Amino acid sequence: MKRFLIGLFFLNLLFSGCSKDTESQIIGKWQLRQVTYLDKEERSDSSFFNFHLNVFKIQTVIQKENYSINSWGTYNINNDSLFINLKQIDDLNNLSSYPIYGWHTLSKKYKINELNASKLILSCNDTIYHFRKF
Repeated sequence: MKRFLIGLFFLNLLFSGCSKDTESQIIGKWQLRQVTYLDKEERSDSSFFNFHLNVFKIQTVIQKENYSINSWGTYNINNDSLFINLKQIDDLNNLSSYPIYGWHTLSKKYKINELNASKLILSCNDTIYHFRKF
């Protein structure tokens, strides 16, 4: 019985360590490079997702208008899911109409397809978002 409990303890540490690793790897600034839809792909270089200690910031520079959108919120990672809740939004109309994001509500759930020191790939519905560490 003692060995069984010790084994459960170490398994718990092992699995909780995996979650922490994902959380530590996502910390930083990520540049959105490409969005893949079912029927097309779009390139991007002016959108950034920032993650730090459960605080999320999205930055978009709209170069034609010399305008930027900055929105803040929180994020949470659970297994391979990333949950983002926006709290402060510079311009929700601009953010939701900006085609790359597809934000229509204050909350969004992504699946983490790949995460390493230089690459982050997220998916939501049928859209795949490719980021590089900035």
